[in-house]
Amino acid sequence: MRSTAHIYFFRDPEIKGIEICRVEKSHHAFPNHAHDDIYALSLIIGGASYCLGGKDSDRIVKAGEIVLLNPGQVHSGVPIGDNPISYWMLNADIETMINLASNVFEEKGCVPEFKKMILKNKKIAALFHQVLLAFALSQDSLKKESLLNDFLGVLFTHTCETLPLPRAVGNENDAVYQARQYLSQDLDQGLSLDTVARKVGFSQYHFLRLFKKHTGISPHQFRIQCRIQAAKNLIRQGLPFSAIALETGFSDQSHFTNKFRLYTGITPSQYVHY
Repeated sequence: MRSTAHIYFFRDPEIKGIEICRVEKSHHAFPNHAHDDIYALSLIIGGASYCLGGKDSDRIVKAGEIVLLNPGQVHSGVPIGDNPISYWMLNADIETMINLASNVFEEKGCVPEFKKMILKNKKIAALFHQVLLAFALSQDSLKKESLLNDFLGVLFTHTCETLPLPRAVGNENDAVYQARQYLSQDLDQGLSLDTVARKVGFSQYHFLRLFKKHTGISPHQFRIQCRIQAAKNLIRQGLPFSAIALETGFSDQSHFTNKFRLYTGITPSQYVHY
């Protein structure tokens, strides 16, 4: 019988836009998905995982290596074989990363974009580990911010390029950008593929191909991810799970719990306690 993963969250109310997560001995296989509104940086501390699907040998991350994900970048998380994976993850919202990158590059409003998904660099991994431990163990916000800025300064200059803000926001096909905006609204309402396709002026078939081409996932998967992110925010506000399920468009609390676990690796009850 497989053991249950242990998951811990760490947040500092003085440091906005940053969330740390530690996952120990997880067998959970994440489907292909993307985080539209955050950067996700992971340090693997045990096991190994596919980062794209379950067969791409060029996208395997191992212990001591870092996974760097830009907002909207499609990825999975599939442990290799029967061995569990343990890792740390740092999630940072886009505004926070823009501000941090602007400090590093001394260029206001520049948007960082990681050039590779998997980074094999012991020095940078060690700096990252110091940041993660500080968020988990220290009460000193100044120490955490100092370590975070030191780490990102090295990381950005090593494996990042910067884009001017207008280009970074508008680099998608206009129809896809409009569709993403539309799909992320009114999450409690039902929405058909035909409705979204007509909204941006395409047939269902052509819109579906276009959306997948630009995002790597279907409109349905994108809308579920929007619902999961909205649910996280509502959980932090202390709303009952039954109310969250209705407000975010899930048919009932059971449906909400199952989807939340599929896309996050934990249940809403586990998330609320960390």
